[in-house]
Amino acid sequence: MTPSLTVSALLQGLAFPPGILLVGLVFAVVAWALGRRGLAFLALALPVVVTIALSLPWVADRLTRPLEQRALAESRAALAARPLPRTAVVLGGGIGMPGRDLGIDDSGYDLYGAADRVVTAVRLWRAGAVDRLVLSGGSGAGTSEAELMARFAGDLGVPRTAMILETDSRTTRRNARDVALLLQKSGLGPEVALVTSASHLTRAMAEFRCAGLAPVGVPAEFEAMETGGDFPDDWIPSSGPLDRSRRMVKERVGALAGGC
Repeated sequence: MTPSLTVSALLQGLAFPPGILLVGLVFAVVAWALGRRGLAFLALALPVVVTIALSLPWVADRLTRPLEQRALAESRAALAARPLPRTAVVLGGGIGMPGRDLGIDDSGYDLYGAADRVVTAVRLWRAGAVDRLVLSGGSGAGTSEAELMARFAGDLGVPRTAMILETDSRTTRRNARDVALLLQKSGLGPEVALVTSASHLTRAMAEFRCAGLAPVGVPAEFEAMETGGDFPDDWIPSSGPLDRSRRMVKERVGALAGGC
C-alpha cells in the first residue's frame, strides 16, 4: 500500500464511525483535563449520537436511495439516446480472496454483495449486448480484484478471450485513468458501458468522463430502492446500516471533491 493510500485510509477511518468515537474520546479526555467539562461531554456525546443515527436502517436508506434513483434515471436516459457501447467496464469491490483458514486454495474467491456488478456484466455479454468485459481493480498484495472477477465471470461462462484485465488501480480515479490507457493500447474506443453499484455510479461516471472516456452507466446492486417501511426494524441500530451509511457519506463527499 502506498503512503498516500495509507494516509487516506487512516483519515477516513477516523472521520467515520467507529473511528470517530475514538477521536471524540481523545478530545473529551483533553477537554476534561483542561477543565472544560461541558466541551468534554459534547466531544463524547456527539460522536455517539452520530454513530447511533447512522446505524439506523431508516437513515441508511435515506442516504442511499437518492443516489440509486439518480443512477437509474440517468442510465435510462442515456440508453434512450444512444446504443449501449460494446465494451463493458466492471469496477472492483465485490470479490475478495477467501480466508486461508477455510482451506480454499488460491484459485478460489469470496463473493460480497457488490458481486452483483459482475453478474450484471455477464448477463450483458450472454445477451450479446457487449463483446468484451474490462475488469478493473488491483490489490494491496496478492491476487488482484480484476483476476478474482475474471475467475467468477469465467465460472459464469465468459471465456478469457472476452476479458481484458486492469490489475493495478485501487481507487475510482485510478480505475478510470488506467482503463482509459488500457483501452487506448488495445485499440478500443472511449465509449464504454460502466458497470458498478448503483450508489457508486454517479461518482464513477464523473471520474471516467474526466479520464476522457464516454461512459454509459449500468447500475447494479440496488441496496435501498427495494426496501423500506418496516417498523420497528427501520429503527433498530445494527452494523450493516452503519457500514452502508459510511459508504454513502463517502460517495457524497467524493462527488463534491471530484472533478477534472
